[in-house]
Amino acid sequence: MHVASDCVERWSRARRGLLLAAGLAFAVLTSSCALLGDDGDESLRQSLRSNQFMWNQADLSNYTYDYQYGSAWGGPPPVTITVRADTVHAVVNRATGEPLDEAEHHLFPTVDDLFDEVHEALDYDRADVIFDAELGYPRRASFDPYRNAVDDAFSYEAEGLEPDE
Repeated sequence: MHVASDCVERWSRARRGLLLAAGLAFAVLTSSCALLGDDGDESLRQSLRSNQFMWNQADLSNYTYDYQYGSAWGGPPPVTITVRADTVHAVVNRATGEPLDEAEHHLFPTVDDLFDEVHEALDYDRADVIFDAELGYPRRASFDPYRNAVDDAFSYEAEGLEPDE
């Protein structure tokens, strides 16, 4: 009987450890995620403030990142955007490796533009935003300005940001 109770106690400790680990993992994963919806308005505002502060502290004006935009109406191809002095300097189609025409550069966002979009989304019916845990920039976002409207939702991914000198 002593062996059985020992086994039960070890199992109980292991289970508590697993629950604690799962809880910590959940907290870490959700710490950089914000949601706007029923009661998420203040959550997104707070997350936006703290992550934009983190981005501003990084003080990056030269960087490269991968960007993809999507909506029911389609969107541009996945691209790599190079930003110099806080301005889009180059945009390259990731599938072909071909640079896009300079006249199209204004269609692609800097990280500051991504933050502006999230600020605008505070007035939308729904917004889900995941911020980068290290630099604070909006990595993934999906927006639905009008919950009952058709084809107004859109999203983007901004990943792999690398500071440049």
